[in-house]
Amino acid sequence: SAKAMALIAAHDSPAVEYFERRKVFSAPGLPVIAIPTTAGTGSEVNAFMVATAPDRDSKIACGPPQAFPKTAILDPELSISLPKNQTASTGLDALSHAVEAYWTKNFQPVSDINALESIRLILRWLPAAVSDGADIEARSNMLLASMLASLAFGSTGTGGPHGVSYPLTVRWNLDHGLAVAFTLPEFLERNLPLLGKQRAERLSDALGADSPGESIGVLRSFCESMGAPRSLGDIGIGKSDISSVVALSSRINLDNSPSPITDKEVENILLKKL
Repeated sequence: SAKAMALIAAHDSPAVEYFERRKVFSAPGLPVIAIPTTAGTGSEVNAFMVATAPDRDSKIACGPPQAFPKTAILDPELSISLPKNQTASTGLDALSHAVEAYWTKNFQPVSDINALESIRLILRWLPAAVSDGADIEARSNMLLASMLASLAFGSTGTGGPHGVSYPLTVRWNLDHGLAVAFTLPEFLERNLPLLGKQRAERLSDALGADSPGESIGVLRSFCESMGAPRSLGDIGIGKSDISSVVALSSRINLDNSPSPITDKEVENILLKKL
């Protein structure tokens, strides 16, 4: 929000022109010093901004270079009062950023390094931060993990779980972090065979799984232990709503996959969640 306001303040047109109609930001924005109080988006080190579009039941993201903050300060003491549920939800958002960055079609060696280390840190430290919000070591490592995940997806973009999450959040009011984690294991199952043996093994190692095949279950168990819904019913979505979720999902995110994801595949993923 701060990044968006800093840019809009330096331009004449309303926000909708830039987010929805893709008008180009032509000037630098006001300088932003970004100090996160959650370990989730890593927005302090990327250019992405997200606006809610209630008329579409979805969200719109853009990331112009002018949106990069001038300075980022990570102070774990500013996150110790974050409630347990928001600590868990934002932590799952960071995890989704890292896992999705690892499998997107734009992956590269540097994003892989950041993504894998972020995954390791989150599985180690998120439960501790949820258990004891005053655990400075846990809070510090989660801020680091969130930042690393942001550096990863800042160059790769995010994938299917984020694409499907937008209507789950805007229409069904599910916290963003829980919404992206909801389908993360299913999209991993879909994309895992496309990673290749070596990359799949590196991911399973970061997740603490004994093999790539076991990584799906490990990821699912972790997400659910942190509060991610187990089924569509937990969100208040019935079988008749699935077609709406598919139609409202972001095609830009879905297309950022190792291979194109069809609407039918998204429907089948959601059917598994009934």
